[in-house]
Amino acid sequence: ARREGQQWVVQLAPGLQPPPSGLVLEWPYDQAPGEVLVDGVPGQWQDGRLHLTTLPTELRITLPHGH
Repeated sequence: ARREGQQWVVQLAPGLQPPPSGLVLEWPYDQAPGEVLVDGVPGQWQDGRLHLTTLPTELRITLPHGH
């Protein structure tokens, strides 16, 4: 993972096998989740969680102001 300006860029590499129900990332901040791109396509947070079913993938998550 790395930071690029106000985005957190996360590369989930080949070889990582998601569990049958997928991989879940939880939003760590008190503010509402930022916009997320999953392989360049807008993703959808559900109750502060991002569900991923295919890997490898690249996430670009917009961080809240001040983080």
